Amino acid sequence: MELSWDKEKIGRFLRAMDCGALSELAKPKIRIFNKDKEILLYQINKFDLILNLSDNTTLKITKE
Repeated sequence: MELSWDKEKIGRFLRAMDCGALSELAKPKIRIFNKDKEILLYQINKFDLILNLSDNTTLKITKE
């Protein structure tokens, strides 16, 4: 996943990776500070994208 994507594209990507048949696939990853981290859970609301990552980090991104 790329943080440069617009909010709608990020939402589509995360929902696609979260669908039943695709649940066999590896978790989506994001690279932060040159380290790949798995996205374990996500929440998308009107203003924010909230990611819970594999190292117990919560990343909150506000997109306009």
